[in-house]
Amino acid sequence: MIVETADNLRGAFRDYFGLEPRTAEILRALYKANGVCLSAEALGLTGSCLRLHICRLREAMEPEAIDRNAGAYALTEIGLGECKAALWLMAEEYRKLAEELRAAA
Repeated sequence: MIVETADNLRGAFRDYFGLEPRTAEILRALYKANGVCLSAEALGLTGSCLRLHICRLREAMEPEAIDRNAGAYALTEIGLGECKAALWLMAEEYRKLAEELRAAA
């Protein structure tokens, strides 16, 4: 059973998409918002800082993964699907690694 914690999600997104920790945290927040737009204020960021992270996310993800509405951002169905696929693949990778570590012990 996989438990979705902030650290697990952030780590999986960081590893899969090759993101910096703070950008992975923004993606985690957008994923947990499940399509609801989040503003810079809601994320505790300035507008320019959020735009920088969104730019990085758009480079790492499908072009249609993130939507913008009145200065706030949300994952589209494509973005949510991409995140779910990333979490599934990373869970499998982590499981394989755990098995290898157990076998080596």
